[in-house]
Amino acid sequence: MSKLKYSIGILSLGLLLGLGSCSDDKPDEPTGSFDRATLLTDIAEQYILPGFDSLYSKQQVAHRALQSMVAVPNQANLLWLQDQWKSSFLAYQQVRMFNFGPGEKSIYGEMDENMATYPVNTDSIQARIARGDLNTNDFRRDTRGYLALDYLLFTATVDSFNSISFKNYVNAVSLDLFNWADELKSGWQAYASDFRSSTDKGAGSSTSELYNHFLQSFEDLKNYELGLPAGLMAGQTQVEPQLVQAYYSGYSIPLLKAHFKAIEDLWKGTGAGQQNIIGFKEYLETVVGGTDLILATESQIAAVQTALNALPNQSKLSDLIQQDLEAVKTAHTEIQKLTRFLKSDLSSLLGIAITYSSGDGD
Repeated sequence: MSKLKYSIGILSLGLLLGLGSCSDDKPDEPTGSFDRATLLTDIAEQYILPGFDSLYSKQQVAHRALQSMVAVPNQANLLWLQDQWKSSFLAYQQVRMFNFGPGEKSIYGEMDENMATYPVNTDSIQARIARGDLNTNDFRRDTRGYLALDYLLFTATVDSFNSISFKNYVNAVSLDLFNWADELKSGWQAYASDFRSSTDKGAGSSTSELYNHFLQSFEDLKNYELGLPAGLMAGQTQVEPQLVQAYYSGYSIPLLKAHFKAIEDLWKGTGAGQQNIIGFKEYLETVVGGTDLILATESQIAAVQTALNALPNQSKLSDLIQQDLEAVKTAHTEIQKLTRFLKSDLSSLLGIAITYSSGDGD
């Protein structure tokens, strides 16, 4: 789905103000010093690389589970396959924000577009199955990825796997996910050195890419995983529960919570295994006003966690939107309140420009 005159003196002032208002301009350099090389090294070695290692391992098991189901179609193997899909997709939440470097490799879109586009086009999927179209290198991203498997695996029966065309298509989608996981793992192992060595913070630097994709992933969560299906986006006149992320499995809430946890971990500085690493929080500790922003951000993160915890994991988000919309709205509101701290305030204090257009008015 993914989101700036008249006397010589007055003219000069107007030009300065005008330049300062451009959204693409670099914010003022904050006071204080910070070793960005250490931040990038910690995040690469203790967050990103272990995250892609985990994704690779989980998707490898998920693909093996599919092979077992294809070889011996039965209810036990189908349930195991569905569980392994959940496990792999949960692992993906940890790394889905890294749509740069190796995540930009495809001409058919970034990593997250290819692996997790939703809603899927079920009519197109069925048409491709019927004609035996197994191509995964095209712009029809709404017919593949995790959410295509959400549809295929959770509307399927054991008898569905007696169809050769169905089995072939599910295998092609699962194999494509495994290939992405494999290439991302090896790609980040090769790219990590360049990532660590780009220590300035201008547009295109590692710090800029990291911050902007972190922020964009947060806004995708806010706007599309919650806002759109709950009918809370500008121009919407009603709820649209069919637009939740994992509609067919009903697994949207655990995925939403895992995605938010990954965003929180990167801000706070929590690596794989929950060990302490350097994140944006420690960066803030070195700048004027950083301590106050840390306190405000932590308070609002706690409010978000409380609101998300009120959404039961076993419930379908699409059902909650229809049955308990206020709880969903509360979660969205608390996430919306966090936007200011992660977006305008964090960008301003750290002097990292926002280089993408979110288009949501925040």
